[in-house]
Amino acid sequence: NLNGVYIGPADMSLAYGLKPQFDVKEDPVFSNIKLIVNKAKEHGKIAGIHNGTTQYAKEMMALGYQFITISSDYRAMSSFAQNIVKEMKEIKELKESSSY
Repeated sequence: NLNGVYIGPADMSLAYGLKPQFDVKEDPVFSNIKLIVNKAKEHGKIAGIHNGTTQYAKEMMALGYQFITISSDYRAMSSFAQNIVKEMKEIKELKESSSY
């Protein structure tokens, strides 16, 4: 028994011979993103989608997607690590410019 569907726009882009990407708004991928959520609603099923940004996730929720994932663990950890390095460089620069 199928309870729902979960789609990945990057995978769908690849299936159409396009460059894999998140947050797609071009056809044929976007028209199928809309078709899938509408068919899921029509059959009382949950529709899920992977998103690259929170803004796109909000748009997908407005279309009717109920299961939303955003980014990836790799991207989240990478972004966090980059912020730590940036902060540490700023601390180092402050210390070096200090008159102590």
